[in-house]
Amino acid sequence: MAPQRALQVLVVDDDPAMLRALTHLLQRDGHTVQTATDGQAALALLQERGYDLILCDVLMPALDGHTLYGLLQRQLPALCQRMIFLTGDTWSPDSMRFVEQCGQPWLPKPCSIDEIRTAMAQVLPAPVQDTPEEYGQSVPVEKLPLEGLLP
Repeated sequence: MAPQRALQVLVVDDDPAMLRALTHLLQRDGHTVQTATDGQAALALLQERGYDLILCDVLMPALDGHTLYGLLQRQLPALCQRMIFLTGDTWSPDSMRFVEQCGQPWLPKPCSIDEIRTAMAQVLPAPVQDTPEEYGQSVPVEKLPLEGLLP
């Protein structure tokens, strides 16, 4: 079952087909989706606005999911709790060590929309019935001090 409210979702993946598929599935559930092809592009988007959730590939060029997570832990630790990782690299000890140690849900690629919804339910708080207009509103992230953090 789809979540009860529309979310602002950032999808970070270097595979164009994966970006299209995730965007389509999430939009079909009523979410607003923006995409980035690597961690550097994701950081630029995060400086412009806030997101309720990030779906992030682990292995990408320029700035990978592991490094992006580390940068966000220092700047936006609450957002790190709303990250879900995706990886097609389930054989790499480094990738597996990272997804297990970070404590966030992760899914092997390919994955189903039901698996994504289950992971989303794990990282998002339950709806607040008495104040739905306040629940989960995205807060724009203005002028994050991310300068100097990029490699």
